Amino acid sequence: MGRPQEIDVDLLLDHARAIWVAEGSRAVTIRALSARSGVSNGAIYHHFSSRSHLLAEVWAKEAASFFAFQRAEVDRARESGDAIDAAVAAALATGANAEVDASAVRVLM
Repeated sequence: MGRPQEIDVDLLLDHARAIWVAEGSRAVTIRALSARSGVSNGAIYHHFSSRSHLLAEVWAKEAASFFAFQRAEVDRARESGDAIDAAVAAALATGANAEVDASAVRVLM
């Protein structure tokens, strides 16, 4: 038996995100991800127990990216302003993030 293939899970999530952005969440299937990534269905199922698990992981990765963006916006506002400025920055971060990465909104919302 050969050595197991090394799978880059973050790359799989990026491929799944790209499918989601281009075609919607319903298009994100194990088979579609396999076709796009070249990774076998079985290997994908080894990392993601179901389609729902895959979608949740894509969303969680996007949410973590957004929260890092929001935190940076709040930190910038706190350096030059007060708590109100920081709260406003937190509230406006969704729109600001959409300007930077419009496809993020499609995944998160």
